[in-house]
Amino acid sequence: MWINIIGGIAVLGGYAYALAAHPETRGDLWGGIPESWKSWYILSMFVSACGYLYAMHYWVYRDGLSLKFFWGRADASLMTIILILFLVSASMWIHSTFAYLASPNLGTWTLIQIELLIT
Repeated sequence: MWINIIGGIAVLGGYAYALAAHPETRGDLWGGIPESWKSWYILSMFVSACGYLYAMHYWVYRDGLSLKFFWGRADASLMTIILILFLVSASMWIHSTFAYLASPNLGTWTLIQIELLIT
């Protein structure tokens, strides 16, 4: 539960900070998505967040920690590491993207791709 609390604050707080700090380029995060599609993307983000919250509720409060993952090959300790990697990458991509928008280069572009792949 603490991983989600700390990670959630890092992700949402990082988003709020990055968006507030870059008002002139925050619209560029959409990457050219047509205006008519944006509401669908936002809806899918909320659906995904609900699915994540349900999964974490099951995992923490409904005995999900006793499950075996990856066809019985991994327990909750591996899933905890994967969860931490997910939350770290989810909290970093927006900052990397604004850095790329300010000064485009291959290294930052590659970092963004890796962060989003993990997320």
